[in-house]
Amino acid sequence: MIPSPAGHDLELLAQARLAARAAHHFNNCLAVIIANLEMALEDWGAGRPLDPALVELPLDAARRAAGTCRMLQNFSRPPGAPPSPVGLADVLRQVAEEYPNIEVDGSAEGITVLAEESEFLAALDTLAKRSGPFILERGRLAVLRPAATPDTIVLTLEGDSPPLSSVSPSQLLEPLAGHPAHDIDLSQAGSMMRRAGGEMVAAINEDGRLVVHLRLPVAPPINEERG
Repeated sequence: MIPSPAGHDLELLAQARLAARAAHHFNNCLAVIIANLEMALEDWGAGRPLDPALVELPLDAARRAAGTCRMLQNFSRPPGAPPSPVGLADVLRQVAEEYPNIEVDGSAEGITVLAEESEFLAALDTLAKRSGPFILERGRLAVLRPAATPDTIVLTLEGDSPPLSSVSPSQLLEPLAGHPAHDIDLSQAGSMMRRAGGEMVAAINEDGRLVVHLRLPVAPPINEERG
């Protein structure tokens, strides 16, 4: 058996230590979540009023665990890996084929963005799926190139969901807390957009409905790259 190089052994050791620390952190978070939910069930079974702390503590632990997930996801991306040029029209055609209920408003022909294509498509796929707080039946995806920032493309996605109540845009991107009991996780889509090399911003429009803005840098013309 040929012994592995010392550098490879050190890399495996570092990965093992990282995995052990992550597991320890998740175990601590799960202990808080399980203990408080068990106490909440006990109170409910005995007919006692719900103690808000029994919800707040596990929710805080779940958010911390989700934060660790985001750090691990960011760590898994190769450092310094630049996003590649992606034809925006091709991406939107895939979305239109997969989700005919999404109306694409605006031309993307000839526009090339800098993005990690798989992550970009995954974010769009997550957002385009029907979801109680976002898209019930139909959605609209608008393509904008703001005059103030011509090196940026903005994709605005909105749906036909009922108005949201008592929700701030910042809360919408919180891990595991944006839309309880629904099948959309905006924090997950936002993480995908960051890994794609862009940005996602959630907002509430004048009607009280959820709107999501996706921003990506435009690839410079080939002649500028060579120059």
